[in-house]
Order: sequence, then C-alpha cells, then structure tokens
Amino acid sequence: MADNSNMSKMAQIFSAYHKKSLRQLNDSKKYPGESLVQYNKPVESDLASIRKKQSIPIPSIQSKPLIDDLLNSLIIPRDWEQDGKRFIQTVATLPPSRDDITNLQKQLDERLVARQARESGLCPIRDELFSQCFNEIIRQVTIDCMERGIILSRVRDDLYKTIQSYKGLYNGSIPFGEQKQLIAERGIDEYEESVKQLQEQKKQLEIKRQELQNKREAIKVLSDEKKIQNEQRRKAEIDYLKYQGSHLESFLKQTNK
Repeated sequence: MADNSNMSKMAQIFSAYHKKSLRQLNDSKKYPGESLVQYNKPVESDLASIRKKQSIPIPSIQSKPLIDDLLNSLIIPRDWEQDGKRFIQTVATLPPSRDDITNLQKQLDERLVARQARESGLCPIRDELFSQCFNEIIRQVTIDCMERGIILSRVRDDLYKTIQSYKGLYNGSIPFGEQKQLIAERGIDEYEESVKQLQEQKKQLEIKRQELQNKREAIKVLSDEKKIQNEQRRKAEIDYLKYQGSHLESFLKQTNK
C-alpha cells in the first residue's frame, strides 16, 4: 500500500513540470493539429473549468480513481480557442484493440515522412510525434492496468526533463561555440599575417644564401687561380735554382782542373 502511495506522489512531482509546459503550449495554439493520441470529441467550456481539468493531480491507486480522472492527470487535455469560444478535448477511454497499436505504428511512420522529420539530431517535429506516440501507448496501457500507466508516465516525464536539459546545454553551447569561432577567425588572420612575414623572411634569406654562395664560388675561383700562380712561381724558382746549381757545379769542376 505504502509503495503505491509513494509511486503516485513521485509521479505527480515528475509530471508537474511537463504539464506546465504543455499548458503554455496550448495557450499559444489556436487550433490543434492531428494527434496520434485518441481524444474524445471537443466540448465547449470556460477557461477556469479547463484549467481545473488540466491541473488534476495523479490520484493514488488506493482511492480507486475513475479512468477518466487518471487519464486526464497523466495526459493533459488539450484546449484551443475558435471563433471566440474555448474548447477542451480529453483523452478517450475507449479500450484498445490489437489493431490500435498496429495503426499507431503505421500512422507514426506516415507522419514522420509527411512532415519531413529529420532522422537524427534535434528535430521538434520528430520529438512531437514520438511524444504523441508515447502518450497514446500510456493511454492504452493505463486503460488495461492503471499501475503500469503511472509507471510509464513517470518514465515519460523523466525522459522529457532529460531532453530539456540536453536542449538547454545545446542552446547554451551555441553562443560559446560562436565566440570560439570568432576568436579562431581572428587568430587565423594573425596566423596568415605571420605566414606572410615568414615567407618574406624566407625569400630574403634565400637571396642572402644565393649571394653568399656566389661569393663562396668567387673566392674559390680566386683561391684556385692564386694557388696555380703560386705553384707556377715555385716551379719557376725551383727550375732557376736547379739551373744555377748545375751552372755552379760546372764552374767548380772547371776551377778544380
């Protein structure tokens, strides 16, 4: 008994934020579109009565609630304004059949294609259709077993809060990413300017290297010419000294006779 009561209380807490968001969405809609959730026929009502039905807390299982009240607490009735009149549409309590789930899957696939929902990433159309599909499953399960319907609604509300958190993080990361991109773009300009300067320095160094290489080759040519001249001069001196030596040797031989 206590577990069922705690389950109902936690379900009320989890669904409060989800219901508030849906009421805000209904306030902004003039006429609701088609839904995968099976609803009763719309009924004209005043805004106070509508808000009262949309704010029904999740009843405890021990109180043996009516299926209408339980469904209205798990899946918020939708309302809209038309021709100055306010209408409300509550969830249908018609027991589900085997064909209902088959038709639900078929309708989901058809509407995903018809409304061109993206297969990945953030897509409000896909989120809306899958949310409607989940609510219809909750409706069908709740009619057969109230406890299972309450558990499924808790799972739905927790998933909704998780998705909203991720969306908040994503939306918050966009300005940060744009700021980083601007900083990176400014950095690219600086890097491009630095590249130009380095290329200019490289060009100047290439010119200087070529000048030094030409100078080295010129010095080598002069050095080789000077080396050849020195060798020729030494050879001439040696030849002259040899000639003098042979002349003196002949002279000495003649004087010794």
